[in-house]
Amino acid sequence: MASALIARCPRKKRWGFLVFAAVVLAALSITRSVLPQSSQPQPDEPQSAQSQPDEPQSAQHQPDQPQSDQPQPESPCELEAVVPQDQEELKADCEALWEFFTNLDERGILDDPDRSDAWGWNTPLHEWHGVYVGDNRVETIFLLTGTGLAGSTSKTLPSLAKLTNLWWMEIEGSELSGPIPPEIGDLNSLRAISLSSNELSGPIPPEVGELTNLIALNLGHNRLTGHIPFELARLTDLEYLSLHENYLEGSIPPELGQLTNLRELHLFNNRLTGVVPEEINQIPNLEILSVEGNSLSVEGNSEPPCELEVVVPQDQEELKADCEALWEFFTSFDERGILDDPYSPDAWGRNTPLHEWHGIAVVNNRVEELFLLTHTGSSGSISESIPLLSRLDSLRWLEIEGFGSGGPIPPEIGDFSNLRGLSLLGNNLSGSIPPEVGRLTNLIALNFGYNNLTGLIPPELARLSNLEYLLLHENHLEILIPPELSQLTNLRELYLSKID
Repeated sequence: MASALIARCPRKKRWGFLVFAAVVLAALSITRSVLPQSSQPQPDEPQSAQSQPDEPQSAQHQPDQPQSDQPQPESPCELEAVVPQDQEELKADCEALWEFFTNLDERGILDDPDRSDAWGWNTPLHEWHGVYVGDNRVETIFLLTGTGLAGSTSKTLPSLAKLTNLWWMEIEGSELSGPIPPEIGDLNSLRAISLSSNELSGPIPPEVGELTNLIALNLGHNRLTGHIPFELARLTDLEYLSLHENYLEGSIPPELGQLTNLRELHLFNNRLTGVVPEEINQIPNLEILSVEGNSLSVEGNSEPPCELEVVVPQDQEELKADCEALWEFFTSFDERGILDDPYSPDAWGRNTPLHEWHGIAVVNNRVEELFLLTHTGSSGSISESIPLLSRLDSLRWLEIEGFGSGGPIPPEIGDFSNLRGLSLLGNNLSGSIPPEVGRLTNLIALNFGYNNLTGLIPPELARLSNLEYLLLHENHLEILIPPELSQLTNLRELYLSKID
């Protein structure tokens, strides 16, 4: 039953939706197995010959009223066959539903004379399509995509606000248009509501904040405008909130950080601006935050995260020092690209454990590998950034490619004494290869290709006795090859193509 409520939710961690549905269903104690069999939505089935009307039906069918000499009732809810007349509260629920029905412009399958679950004079209330009755009250409504409804929200939804025992309401994929009426706040028994994929417009009324029993709220894929109301912070039981694909603007209210039970927050494809508040990032149970398609940045992502237990266990002093070196390196960038992407689960920062940071490999509680390749979208000065990494004394492999904005290779490159692989490919590096590279005696692979390096190949490279791969191609180095390189007896591949 929960599948439609979450049908338009995006991408990752689909298992989270299943957990959410299980929690809500457990809370409601409603499953199809405990409902009357006749209350399930029925597939299309032809009427028997006896049940066919004698006259052609009009385009907007009105269910046949019973024929008698007595005054005709104004609604089917006055008929014993539809609602037992001694059940006054259920009768009132029926009247609310009938008012909703009669105010629709298009009633779709609810008014189909060939369906046994059509709403009207000949069908018991508990068999009406999408209506579920429990304890002699209407408790849930499911009118999903394909039902074929259309109408004005101001004429239809206030009628449903009279269903005081309604726990779950989904009206999705229809053509309900207009604003969400403030009467929506009267449904204080609701645990879940979805009005997604309609044509709702105008602002989200603050009265939604009065639905304090809600576990799930989905208003996505509509035409809602205005700001996200801070009153939503009153929904302290909320686990799932989706306002995606609307025209909402302004900032995300930091008050939403009070929703400590929230597991999923979907705000993607709106017109939101500003920062994602730190209060949102600190929601303890939040598993999915999708805010792409806005103009948002992350608050507080310039502050050192290495003091946080979630990033680095604070009893691991060496790993903490590695983290601080990486963070200093990160904050020196001109552009941080996906490393600072609030939508990326491996962004560097306050909400991601160090071992999950993009391009980082932690082994035995030390940073041993760093890969920042062209697709990262980061940029900065190699001359200024590389020395900041020299404190990573357990670093075994360093690849920074397509990153730099030029400048020389700093002499501090020789401080990475444990490196086994080094690539600074395609960084627009200039100047000469510093002789300090010859101190990296553990190297098996060295790649300075596709840069603007000049001068001579330093004979100090002959000290790299473990070297197997040397790539200096696509530079402006002088063609003179030092004879000392013949001492590299383990060398397998040497690339010097297109050097001057």
